Amino acid sequence: MSLYHTHRGPRTRDMGKFQSRSAAATSKSAGGEYRGWHYTFVAHQTGSSVKRTSYAVSIRDAQKNPVEYLRGFSSIDQATRAAYSWLDAKIGKLTSVPGGQIGTIPSVPTTSTVHEIR
Repeated sequence: MSLYHTHRGPRTRDMGKFQSRSAAATSKSAGGEYRGWHYTFVAHQTGSSVKRTSYAVSIRDAQKNPVEYLRGFSSIDQATRAAYSWLDAKIGKLTSVPGGQIGTIPSVPTTSTVHEIR
């Protein structure tokens, strides 16, 4: 999230028309590993007088490439359960195909199926 700050006049004095706001606080915390996939938690804190914290979970594959970002949870436990259910569904889709293959490579055509173009 980026905020746009503007000032009328020199930077040393604030004229009051556009008030600067601080960005929402975010912090990362350690996650773990589940079925060979890695996940980390991100906490977003909003509000100035009443602080609210929402949690998100970032899921990475075995090579640590980002795959999914789930957000909007009120606790780390909810984020963990969401990550586990997302990974179970994803891994279930990958292994539901016979042999774990996502696609097949066609075999080399035989000479009887090759037609000569003239």
